[in-house]
Amino acid sequence: MVNNDHELKKYKDHLEQLKRVQEAGKVGYWAMYVDKEFLEWSAETYKLFDISFGNPVTYEDLLSYVHPDDRDRIDEKWKMAIKNGEYAVVYRIISAKRKVKWIETFGDVLLDSNGDFVRALGIVRDITQQKKAELKMRALAKFLKRSQKIGNLGSWTIKVNSTFIEVNEEAKVMFGHFTDKHMTLDYWMSTIHTDDRNSVWQAWSKAIEGKGDYDLEYRIIVNNSTRWIKAVAELEFDSEGVFIQAVGVVKDITEQVTQQENLRIARDQAEVANKLKSQFLANMSHEIRTPLNGVIGFSELLMKTSLDETQEHYMKTLNQSAHNLIGIINNILDFSKIEAGKLELSEEKADLFELINYAKNIISYQAQEKNIDLWVKVASNVPQFVIADGLRLQQVLVNLMNNAVKFTNKGEIELSVGLLKTHDQAGNTFRFSIRDTGIGISTENQNKIFDAFAQEDLSTTKKFGGTGLGLSISNGILALMDSYIQLESEIGIGSLFYFDVFLKPLQEDPGNSNFSRNSLELREDLSIDKDLKSLVIKILIAEDNQVNMLLAQALIRSLLPKATILKALDGKMAVEIFEKERPDLILMDIQMPVLNGLDATKRIREMESTLMSSQEDYQKTPIIAITAGILKEEKEKSLAAGMDDFLAKPIINEMFISSIKRWAFH
Repeated sequence: MVNNDHELKKYKDHLEQLKRVQEAGKVGYWAMYVDKEFLEWSAETYKLFDISFGNPVTYEDLLSYVHPDDRDRIDEKWKMAIKNGEYAVVYRIISAKRKVKWIETFGDVLLDSNGDFVRALGIVRDITQQKKAELKMRALAKFLKRSQKIGNLGSWTIKVNSTFIEVNEEAKVMFGHFTDKHMTLDYWMSTIHTDDRNSVWQAWSKAIEGKGDYDLEYRIIVNNSTRWIKAVAELEFDSEGVFIQAVGVVKDITEQVTQQENLRIARDQAEVANKLKSQFLANMSHEIRTPLNGVIGFSELLMKTSLDETQEHYMKTLNQSAHNLIGIINNILDFSKIEAGKLELSEEKADLFELINYAKNIISYQAQEKNIDLWVKVASNVPQFVIADGLRLQQVLVNLMNNAVKFTNKGEIELSVGLLKTHDQAGNTFRFSIRDTGIGISTENQNKIFDAFAQEDLSTTKKFGGTGLGLSISNGILALMDSYIQLESEIGIGSLFYFDVFLKPLQEDPGNSNFSRNSLELREDLSIDKDLKSLVIKILIAEDNQVNMLLAQALIRSLLPKATILKALDGKMAVEIFEKERPDLILMDIQMPVLNGLDATKRIREMESTLMSSQEDYQKTPIIAITAGILKEEKEKSLAAGMDDFLAKPIINEMFISSIKRWAFH
């Protein structure tokens, strides 16, 4: 209350101090006098309200800027202030520029001796950012609390030198702590599974020493039930690195751990089952291929002899049936690999002309039987040698070519290869396409035929046969090359199957290959054939199956009539014959009794190593692996053991001839 002039002077001094404060700290000041209609505002206050400095402002003007939801409260606060002499309030305004701001203001109210209002002064500041942060924190806290409740997420806090842990309701339920008291450290430790206590305590000790994060999973036992807990904490340290407190969350992850364990068990069981299935299929493949090798080999030899028309027809049917059976076995093995995710590419130098010619030759007999013209077109800019998995690329082409000849009754089949795009030194995009004039495929069935075990319809299966795996397997192989089969087809007109693959070309001398761009057919060099006919050579055949032994002898006799043939019925005998006879070429079966072909080869190479150290002109004896095992691992093991070439049973005549030619003159 005002008693004298001294109080007024003191009040004015206070006002001057407020002015200096607001000028230094960007805080606005205000003053109100009973005998003045307008408020006194500083420049900072005008700026706060987005009003031009100097414009007169009344109390009613001030209220007009206050947010409508806060006006009654502000007016009530002012009425109380002019009674008790104190004014402090936080409220929202809508400035002249229509901006919503949070305002904090406080000040002193001067009353006379009768308790009537004389004047008031105070400061005002913009706290919008702080208020937004506060509201955001409140919303976040509310959200976290709701999230904890919805997700059964427990929270906990522990401070330095404290013997208890502050926990929320979810954490209490999780740890079976149903009292109003704080959870003690001793109680918490007592719930931890005895096998996990040491690791949990070590993790906690390292965390509070600043040596690691507190983030772990452990088991607790509550009401005789074992539960898995996930615990994470954020730790706070002072400026000297001394632990102050930790705030964390806990989550019951028992269900997730159980699911993971069940998945692990299921995965392990599936892997075992896949391994057993693969082993079974490999064993069955080997057992079937061994007799089929004799069927195919001898039927081909018989077809080269004098047969009447009926006998020749029977032999062709027998040979074709055996080849079909081999195709089915190959498809089942490959499908099993793709299904198990075990199919891998082996990229190395590949001769495109050779694999194209192979694909053509595979179906040439069937095409001739049906009087279908067979064409091969290779663009002039297609390189002969590339980096690729040649065997798998060849397999895709053979599958597509087989399909073409199967579903074409007249007209022609064309295999073409061209370049779509050149990527400088990185490589090229090749397009392989197979066009036929066959029965065609309806639009609604064009996607269906790429599914495993699916064909266009049941009548197709009955009429043409097959497993329905060829296209599915081919797409699985191409997927590893970042490609897929595309199709254009019209009923009664024919089909076009094509795919694009990125391959890196190699600059090699085409003279190193048995294939040329002009013919894309196996070169039949008569001088070499004559040399073969007159070549005196000693060949060792290591084979435990009598039928396959007879077949190998017959094939060699047809190529090398003057060859001396040595026979070994097991690997041990092969090593002994090699040591005594020093053959010029060895055909080595892999699976033999006493000593298998791999170990026999290793022993022969060890013996040769000694011979080479004592005889400068000694040349290694070529060893060709001949086996019913066609898995990639079989070839890798054979080459690693020291073998030079690999032929899979049943032996294809052209491949056998090519291999013999390659190594007989080595």
